[in-house]
Amino acid sequence: MKNYMKKIIVGIFTFALLFVAQNAFASATWNTASNDCKSISIVNATTYQGYVNPCWPLSSIQASAGDTINVRIYYHNTGNDTANNTRIVLIAPSGSSSTTKSFSGRIVSDQGSLSFGPVTARLSSSQTLTFKSAKWYTENKNEKLTPLLGGDEDVLTDNGLDIGSIEPGWDSQGSVVIAFTVSNNNTQPSTCADRSANNYGGALPCTYDTKTPTGTISVNPSTCIIPQGGSSCTTTITWNTVNPVGVS
Repeated sequence: MKNYMKKIIVGIFTFALLFVAQNAFASATWNTASNDCKSISIVNATTYQGYVNPCWPLSSIQASAGDTINVRIYYHNTGNDTANNTRIVLIAPSGSSSTTKSFSGRIVSDQGSLSFGPVTARLSSSQTLTFKSAKWYTENKNEKLTPLLGGDEDVLTDNGLDIGSIEPGWDSQGSVVIAFTVSNNNTQPSTCADRSANNYGGALPCTYDTKTPTGTISVNPSTCIIPQGGSSCTTTITWNTVNPVGVS
């Protein structure tokens, strides 16, 4: 009986070791097919710069105050095993104002992960970004909008946006698109920039002369008589001005 129980225990232990070994070698690779899209790409959703179907090609775009920027994270399990507990992470710039905004990201799973980036938005003026939304698209080229498994802002956290278990192959390929709005902070000048102002280069507001220009005109002789048979006569005009705003 003791030998029988020993065989059962050894058998269970051997099976456990085999199960652990099999899972230790289970792996998933991401986006290694020759026709895969870029792992991370960027577009200007307002001007449509960078929109190409099915793959967005750009790593850098231009944007202005008020524009919407979309960052796309693409995933395709090109390994042999299902990637469990798969999450999408976007590392976005902080809330400080600047003219360059860079993004990078990760695909994380129990069977394998991938880091990528950066992509960049170059702004025409110093602005901040506000998170707008995260949308999940599945079913390969059909790009079916799919309900999220958590909150959309999870994509900006260390844990990332949960997209479940991703099987290998094209049928499970998809992407997450994260949108940001560029702020519209119009920077006002701190000094007077009007060269015609009295305080040009000084503190705002600009100041100007408010006095009314005046002056006198004198003609000597006051009467100009053209003699018979003549074509002209001569007189002298003189003037003076007070508070002039121009000379002509």
